[in-house]
Amino acid sequence: VREGCNTTTILLHVPRYFNYTEEKLRRIPVDDLKTIIEYKVLNFNAPFLSTPFAKAHSDFYDMVINDIKEPPSRAMICRGQVETSIGELLGSYYLKEVWTADNAARVDSLVLKVKAAFKTGLESTGWFDDTSRANAKTKLSKLTHLVGGPKNPKTYPTLTFDPKAYIANLNKVSAFDSAFTLAQIDTTVDKQIWEKPAQDVGGWTVETRNTIVLNGGLLQPPLFDAKADPSANYGAIGNVIGHEITHGFDKYGSNFDSDGNLNPLWSATVTKTFDEKAKCFIEQYGSMDVKSELTGDLLGKLDGNLTLRENIADNGGLNTAYRAYQEYVHAEAEATKYTKETGEKMFWIRYGQSWCVKNSDKFLLIHLADPHPPGRHRLVGAVQNSVDFAKAFNCPVDSPMNPTKKCVLWGIDTHSQCNTSK
Repeated sequence: VREGCNTTTILLHVPRYFNYTEEKLRRIPVDDLKTIIEYKVLNFNAPFLSTPFAKAHSDFYDMVINDIKEPPSRAMICRGQVETSIGELLGSYYLKEVWTADNAARVDSLVLKVKAAFKTGLESTGWFDDTSRANAKTKLSKLTHLVGGPKNPKTYPTLTFDPKAYIANLNKVSAFDSAFTLAQIDTTVDKQIWEKPAQDVGGWTVETRNTIVLNGGLLQPPLFDAKADPSANYGAIGNVIGHEITHGFDKYGSNFDSDGNLNPLWSATVTKTFDEKAKCFIEQYGSMDVKSELTGDLLGKLDGNLTLRENIADNGGLNTAYRAYQEYVHAEAEATKYTKETGEKMFWIRYGQSWCVKNSDKFLLIHLADPHPPGRHRLVGAVQNSVDFAKAFNCPVDSPMNPTKKCVLWGIDTHSQCNTSK
């Protein structure tokens, strides 16, 4: 505990790690420990040293361990180092080039509309008891959303860099970041702290802060376009927003309350019902084949248990985004250039396009052990569960994209006429 800190309790996520480490340190001779430390320091800094060190490191870690056929270019190494060391500073320049107040306002409005649609789903979910529903609505009302990038990024104004002392420069940044992190001890939780730089193409949920984050790098075409019709934005980035919100109310996220504390939202009965309904998704996705996009050969099957959390978020996000779009059109009918029918089709087309990707066999094999299924499976699985998609494109009942059995969690079960998973 740092000097002057009043904290007397430290949370250890993996206590056995420290017990194991202590045991090892007692058994390893001091001279061996010195050698290990020397190796660790050298290995950590090797990529930033002269060519012989950098090449030796790359030859082993990139080409042997990670099976990268060609070592990364100097430009790739430099870019990666800038992003990992002073990413927020780089992000501030990125936002000046691409981010506008209009973009921020549009995305903020979109998030609020998707949140409102999710609230509608919570209110109409029949398997909640009153207490669980109230807890969920309170959590949603206190959900923080961050878009674009940090308002006060770390720009390292007190640091001076020597162009001939690269390692020393990195150490200065590391020391600055460590001091910044330690300064957060004994302070209230700052929900405005970003974990990734603005230029990162990503969105994520921070359960312990009841926050969702949408980076500036994500908020660009084809996912978000300020000039596009609302149907396109609801179908693409609207789904991402709904996905991240849903994570806060899945089997893991529901363990955290409106303040991000470990305090389950659901009653035991609601949790049991959730688990029963989740079995439908496990079965659906677990039956999906993963085939080579090059040869068509079977590479394996998805693990429905492993991908469950992402599958639930995909389905919840899509349903919420569609509901939000419907509510938007109802309230602002003149705001879209399309007819109702065309607008709905555009929503689904943009949703589908947001998952367009070309995968190598190696990448697909990696995904077999990843909680995130390949894009094609995420797309197909979610629309198979949507009656609204089937109606928009007149999909015949029991066709591949409109199976009779559909999996539903949130909101009114509009699929009840064909849902065998009750």
